[in-house]
Amino acid sequence: MRASSCVRIEAPQSARVALLMDDYAHFLHNPTLLAERLSLLVEMHGRVVTSRWCDMTRQGEWGPLVEELLTQHYDPAYQRSSGASFTQLNNAKVLRFDSLDGETLRKAAEDLISNER
Repeated sequence: MRASSCVRIEAPQSARVALLMDDYAHFLHNPTLLAERLSLLVEMHGRVVTSRWCDMTRQGEWGPLVEELLTQHYDPAYQRSSGASFTQLNNAKVLRFDSLDGETLRKAAEDLISNER
């Protein structure tokens, strides 16, 4: 599995933020829970950064918060993990999308499946 071919999806930051805000809408409706989860990142990002993220949560600054979490937490962690785990990542097929809405992703999945046959 780790030596399998890979697919990398690229999209504008705004599309990624929109997707995550949709996928994690339960956190938008429960800022206290999100702040609790973010506080667990103190060791990785320090108290100043995690406190700012918790403040952004309480103030409902969802777009800027998600963008910071992507650039400062998720993307670096994903790059470390993926680079070490998937030997074919450098040869990944790249799919570029302007939007990451359900229809776009459904069509991409269908295309990938039909091309594998």
